[in-house]
Amino acid sequence: TVEKNRKGHDLLLYWLERGLVLHYADRWRESNDAFEQAEQLAADLYTKSISQGLVSLFTNDTSIDYRADPFELAMVPYYRALNYAYLGERDEAVVEARKASLTLRQWTEQDLGALGELDPGRQQEKAADDDLLLRNNAFLHYVSGLIYEWGGELNDAFIAYRKDRKS
Repeated sequence: TVEKNRKGHDLLLYWLERGLVLHYADRWRESNDAFEQAEQLAADLYTKSISQGLVSLFTNDTSIDYRADPFELAMVPYYRALNYAYLGERDEAVVEARKASLTLRQWTEQDLGALGELDPGRQQEKAADDDLLLRNNAFLHYVSGLIYEWGGELNDAFIAYRKDRKS
């Protein structure tokens, strides 16, 4: 079904869904390959978004490629880390846990930056906003902590668990 519904502007969604289906089919290497394609495409789409936005002003929104929300892209390293864990590849799983943590951090900083641009007085409230924005990501922090601990990265595990508790 995923292969049949592969479309030009929904190619990112295709790669994300394909990676997810392959993960649950216990085809972990193929799942990681699909998620790698999704990450590369998401990066490419980020640079294309401005020109496509201008085109959509004169046509319609179907001319815009699907761009995943940050929380969707934060799940990619989570699934890739699980795939590596199932394959018994600790170092690779830890790398993906680091990517998940980095994605969450970038997402939070981007949202806080947008808040600061809208209301410069909100700059002083960044710490409280940081905790609020991370609240919805407790699961990812917890899983990252488990993977760090499994990989022997105890300091990183402690930090991830602490962020999980704040969430």
